[in-house]
Amino acid sequence: MGPSASSSSESLMSIPSGACLPLLILCGSYEERFSSAIINELGLQNIDKLRISSFLLVFLSENQQMGGFFSDTRLREGLQWLAGESPLQPSLGCVKVRELVHAHLNSCSGVQDIVINSNLGPNDYISLFNEALDRSMKAIIATANSNPTGWPCLEIGLLDKFCDEDRVVKMCLPTLGWSSNLKAEPIIRALQNCKLPTFPDDLSWLARGSKVRHEIEIQRMQLENCLLQYLTHTSKMMGISLATKEAHVTVQSCARLELRGSSYHVVPRWGMIFRRIFNWRLMGLSSREISMAYISESHHVALPNVSSETWLSYYPDTSLDEMINVGFDSPLPVNDQPRPEALQRLPHRDSNDVFHETVNQRDAESNLPLDKSPSMDTATTYGLNNANSGASMNGKPTKEADKLSKLLEQCKLLQDGIDKKLSLYF
Repeated sequence: MGPSASSSSESLMSIPSGACLPLLILCGSYEERFSSAIINELGLQNIDKLRISSFLLVFLSENQQMGGFFSDTRLREGLQWLAGESPLQPSLGCVKVRELVHAHLNSCSGVQDIVINSNLGPNDYISLFNEALDRSMKAIIATANSNPTGWPCLEIGLLDKFCDEDRVVKMCLPTLGWSSNLKAEPIIRALQNCKLPTFPDDLSWLARGSKVRHEIEIQRMQLENCLLQYLTHTSKMMGISLATKEAHVTVQSCARLELRGSSYHVVPRWGMIFRRIFNWRLMGLSSREISMAYISESHHVALPNVSSETWLSYYPDTSLDEMINVGFDSPLPVNDQPRPEALQRLPHRDSNDVFHETVNQRDAESNLPLDKSPSMDTATTYGLNNANSGASMNGKPTKEADKLSKLLEQCKLLQDGIDKKLSLYF
């Protein structure tokens, strides 16, 4: 045998524990009586089974009359045994870490819970998000631990960078060292840093409605301030300037005005609000070193199928401020008189608390999936909801319709200007 017994033992001990590899020993001697001596010399009788699961000694020379030629049959049989005993390599998929978190978030909660479940509060959504981060970390760690041998071997790095073999290796095999601590730990650390703190504010004041416009606008500003504090001081997610803009846009696009009896209420859509916060938080995973990870098929999580009708319900065309203007500039609904034409064009809600538009839908933004970054369009916002009755408006329809149409047109022009300014940040 070529290498000495001591160097062979050192090579065996360098195999990572848990690899459970088979060992094929090829011997040029035709004296099979040497087999026990070889096994004792290499210390194979006491070998760590977590490193070497089994071994086979193959004598390549069948007899003395072969004139020094080795047996192809024995060599082939040994290689076939080696292939049959070798552990299977993990079946991997390379995924974006952000998409992995979103997939686990959807599997934890379901789309209906995240978006329209009115029973969930801010800390419920934060718990779901942190749980999705934990599941993502466990999947990455478990996949890395499934590769104790460090496959693929380092020798593939010696291939000529421009040869066909190198192109095939890059196409079919994971990158070298993908399961090493050097690659996995930065991703785990980044995911840990994405965890959100609890939402500290007492929001009981939201339950108080009002018939006075000034009080409703104060509630809107209070809600913006709560989000501003959370985005800056609590989570340290962004600076004051950007957080101020984001809090304003979030309230306009993710809160609605409801008429309950004779009082108006500002009702936040916490599911939509925290979807935006989640996307902001996960922007920290965009750098090249931590943006991708390998996941085994056993830990793969698919995104749920969501119908386009469901997505359309998330992005109405009217902002909270516009609804406040409509609500307090128009008479309260009484009896069964028809609404003015302008109000009839606004999104309305059915008994399932889902918006359905009565005019052409905005395809570009309405069909955005949940795992995409939030739009900064202040026009994609929620509308006025009469939660207790199918009330109609009283007054002169034509005059009110003209007034509301002009108001909405002015708001749209103002919002277009805001969009252009905010586009600098995205």
